[in-house]
This record gives sequence, structure tokens and C-alpha cells, in this order.
Amino acid sequence: QISAREAMTTEAHFLRDVETYLTVMSFDDRIEAIRSSSSDPPFTHISLDVINDPMYDCKSLGLTVSSRPADWRKAVRLAVTEVMKLREFGINKDELRLIKSMYLKNVEDDAEQNDTFPSEEWLDDVMGCDSMNHTFQDKRQELAMVKRCLKLVTLETVNKCCKELTDAVANILTDESSAGILLSGPIDPSSSP
Repeated sequence: QISAREAMTTEAHFLRDVETYLTVMSFDDRIEAIRSSSSDPPFTHISLDVINDPMYDCKSLGLTVSSRPADWRKAVRLAVTEVMKLREFGINKDELRLIKSMYLKNVEDDAEQNDTFPSEEWLDDVMGCDSMNHTFQDKRQELAMVKRCLKLVTLETVNKCCKELTDAVANILTDESSAGILLSGPIDPSSSP
């Protein structure tokens, strides 16, 4: 699904972004649990993607599924099932506690490296923020903002975000006018003319 790009200029915008990130992390964590519990999962990769794209001046949301050619139907079915579970039931308090902790650890690790980031990465960050009308923050400032936002995040607000994001993905499957589905696969040399 494609919608208007969202600039991050206030703490409320950043809070919404944190809730979105926690939702994506919870989905990724569930997919990883399926992968690690199966000796032969039907997918090679599944992700819920939320991208603010300055080049096209939009925000896009999608579900990416990769698999072996013979397993694509199973992989898509599994991905859609997990989206629908997240939509219907949200996440529980233990999942929220875990993903908040993981997210904070990732941001703390980045903040520790604040003074060692290459100039090219800083330049990319500054240019990205400028093109998106975001407020630029270095990694320490981002850590401070994340800590404030994580105190405000509740199970209710994250589950509301889960529902909104997964509603959009569910609409991809039911409303042909709002989004598209792209299936691609390897070229079969035997089918060439």
C-alpha cells in the first residue's frame, strides 16, 4: 500500500515510528521462530516492509515473501496467516517486553558507536533527513528519544499499530484498486520459444 510520506519532526511522529518498528520487529521475531522450529521451512525470507521513500515522496507498506519455486504457495500462505494472526490478536505483553528490550539494545549499540560512524554514513543520514523533512539526530540523540518513546509505548498503542499496518497488508489481498501483487520467479529455460 502506498500513502503520503510522513515527516518526523516531533516526538509524536517519532513515537509512531517506534511503534511501527516494534510491530515489524514482532512480525520478524515470529517468522524467525517458525524458521528455527522447522527443519525445512517453505520460505527463504518473509518480511513486513514499511518504507518512507524520499525519491518517490511516499510511504510504502508491503509483504515480501521469497521461497524455492516449488514452495511459493506454502510460503505465501504462511506469510498471510502470520499477518492475519498479528491483525486479529496483536502481540502479548511478553512479546512487547522482549521487542522493546531488543530495540533499545540495538539503539544503545549504535549510540556507543556514535563517534566512529564514517562520514559517508553521516552524510547519507543528513541528506535523507533533509529530503524527508525529518529532524536530524545523531545516534546519542536518537537513543534519548527512543528511551522517552519506549516509556510511552503501551500494549494498546502497539496493538493499534499492528492492526493498522496489517489492515493495509490485508487490503492488498482483497482490494485490487489500492495495491498490487507482484509474483516473480526464475526463468524456466524449457519454456522459451
